[in-house]
Amino acid sequence: MSESRTATGGPLAEIEHRLRAGPGLSVSSDLTVTVDGTALSVSSFTDLLRVELPSLRAALALVRRESGRFGRVASLLDAAGLTAAVVVGRSRIATVGADATPGPLAARLGLGPVRLHARGVGAAVLRAP
Repeated sequence: MSESRTATGGPLAEIEHRLRAGPGLSVSSDLTVTVDGTALSVSSFTDLLRVELPSLRAALALVRRESGRFGRVASLLDAAGLTAAVVVGRSRIATVGADATPGPLAARLGLGPVRLHARGVGAAVLRAP
């Protein structure tokens, strides 16, 4: 990592620089990531990443905790030409990255390339214990 980007923009700035400068990125994954005690399942078999969260409550808590980074991560996915489907149960609650067209709420919140899916959020609310 170059010192100037690391010092001023941190690791996300360096990743963004490399994505913009380098060839396209493809991802194949099947893993579980724990962020602040919340387990996320990340899988991909095409250019669409699937990020599964255990509940809508966990999704909201994660966005609140990571609000400063969420827009940057969405922009990095966009720069890499990748899209993530964020799901709770069987409901897609958001599309993030290259194929996401921000709706009015996501634009107002400054989330970057994020599309919130009202039907998916509603279905996740109805299925919540």
